Amino acid sequence: MKKYKVLDYIASKLANRLPDRPVRYDSITDEDYITILSWCEEWEPEDVYNTAYKASQLPYIQTWEQWSENMTPLPDPVRYQLKHGLKIHEKAGNLKVLQAYAYFYDKMDKWIPRILFVIFFISAYYIYF
Repeated sequence: MKKYKVLDYIASKLANRLPDRPVRYDSITDEDYITILSWCEEWEPEDVYNTAYKASQLPYIQTWEQWSENMTPLPDPVRYQLKHGLKIHEKAGNLKVLQAYAYFYDKMDKWIPRILFVIFFISAYYIYF
């Protein structure tokens, strides 16, 4: 996955000012684990999937292509490896940037429609009056 170095640097500085929020592991899906870890490691999602299977020492139940088509739940040992990898990145502070992105996305999701609404009325006022 492509990272934006300058934007990530700015987000990391802003993340230090945000309140700490623990990761809610019970609400994370297998797809989310793989996506977040591929972002943290700068790997392809398929590599994260294969690494989790290798670390769990289980034979492949389904290949990456089969799993990515239907996203069935992964076996518990594989899911544990994904969770373990995410905990390592959380302790290292690598998830701070993603938490900052999520925080600002949540705020923008609330304020962008309001701002656009105000801009529309200001524009209409200047056009017609």
